[in-house]
Amino acid sequence: MAGNYRKMTDEYIKILLETIDKYPHKICFFRWTGTRLATYLKEQKRIELSSYQVTNI
Repeated sequence: MAGNYRKMTDEYIKILLETIDKYPHKICFFRWTGTRLATYLKEQKRIELSSYQVTNI
């Protein structure tokens, strides 16, 4: 991985994909956006990624 994607480890990708599989309305969202998902990961999983990085994955 090059550039900003170096932060995105295999473990982070696994957590990201597992989180996407959750229904967002269970945590007060109608659907996931890159920004909402990045915020959720930062607050709940302590994984700090930009919405751009999340969207690219």
